[in-house]
Amino acid sequence: MSRTMSDGSEDFNGNISRTGSHRQTDHHGYKVRFPPAKGLFTELAEGVKETFFANDPLREYKDQPRSKKLWLSLAHLFPVLDWARSYTFGMFKGDFVAGLTIASLCIPQVTN
Repeated sequence: MSRTMSDGSEDFNGNISRTGSHRQTDHHGYKVRFPPAKGLFTELAEGVKETFFANDPLREYKDQPRSKKLWLSLAHLFPVLDWARSYTFGMFKGDFVAGLTIASLCIPQVTN
């Protein structure tokens, strides 16, 4: 039993209805099929690639001049090169207080 509803709602039978101009139109969903079968080697290669290189870590090096690639490599090895330009004295004060706090917790207490 169908009834008129607002856009994008379902009736009690699970039918999706859209009411444009107070008309009810039932739309049937798409059928999802299984993906095409792949060979064992192709499936294994895609699994290894997805496991180890899921987000394509070398994409930022593509089509870059050699000097830019060198800078990106150094910034990857030494992250301070990346964030040091935006580091402020206010950040240093907070980091200094945090460092003192952690240092005070790490120093063993002397007991008699």
